[in-house]
Amino acid sequence: MDVDTTRVIDRLTRTAPFGVRFWDVVRRDFVRSGLSMTVFEVGNSRKPVEAFPNHSGVWMLRGLGLRHDVPATPPARPLRGDDFEFGDGRQAFWDAWPVPEKQYDFTVVDREDRFQPFRFRCGAPQRGFARCGCGLMRSPADPACPEDAVPLYPSSAYLAPPGMAVVRAQLEELPVHSPAPDAGPRWAAWAYVEVWIDGRLAGASFADRHGRVGVMFPWPTPSGELLLSPPSPLSSGGALALVNQRWRVELRAFYDQLPAGASPEVCRVLAQQPAALIGRVPDEPLTVSELHYGRELVIRSHDDRLSPPALASSVFIRKGS
Repeated sequence: MDVDTTRVIDRLTRTAPFGVRFWDVVRRDFVRSGLSMTVFEVGNSRKPVEAFPNHSGVWMLRGLGLRHDVPATPPARPLRGDDFEFGDGRQAFWDAWPVPEKQYDFTVVDREDRFQPFRFRCGAPQRGFARCGCGLMRSPADPACPEDAVPLYPSSAYLAPPGMAVVRAQLEELPVHSPAPDAGPRWAAWAYVEVWIDGRLAGASFADRHGRVGVMFPWPTPSGELLLSPPSPLSSGGALALVNQRWRVELRAFYDQLPAGASPEVCRVLAQQPAALIGRVPDEPLTVSELHYGRELVIRSHDDRLSPPALASSVFIRKGS
């Protein structure tokens, strides 16, 4: 009779000191591909930290050089600082690391141009998925965004999926004084824009360095007898038909004139102060607009400075005082 004489001589485990995942606020799902990430330890910009995604789309860091003694449960040997990633990952192990030891700067770019680029800061090690909170990391436009995920906001080039409404604009600073004849537009880089419908937040995003913003969200609930069963005769082709549905849209903007030359820090983007959107230049506020089912809504200011007065190519924005 064969006897199993296998003896376990040693066990090798790997514990990841950091893992972060990203959330698409449009599709309401995790993003598993297409991202590029650069990471530096705060205070040490000479050597980037290795960051790589696993098969589940979670970005990992390793080789962080964590530096304090970690008690281990016998018979395992005590761990030195550079042995962190070979820890067993159990509760006793993580009890020795109650708070992050180091801070890291992350720059995220989407190679497929679906999302706006941005930077954020987060600490390591962290157990589970990293919580990179600045008090604002959870997307207010998407309550489904997990608290342990970083939201990604759509770029103006994002291809909206079926069933999504789109509001687009290009934001331009309204000059306080008459600009020089050869002065180009000053785009409102990284301005944060919310779309409200019937007093409820429908969606949000922030502009790129050229002030271009696209906010995408599910089509609002139809109004009137369209929701009744059986439908009325009007619902097949009259005023209440889906194709004739429309909603009153209000835009709210937040803008602090963040530098346009570099990817913005997302916490600063989300913390910008309210700004005024101009519906009619020079000083008439932007009022509500009308969103028609099945059509993108492009919003522009009416500029009385043009000859003859006409719609401008942009929406003018004035930084709050």
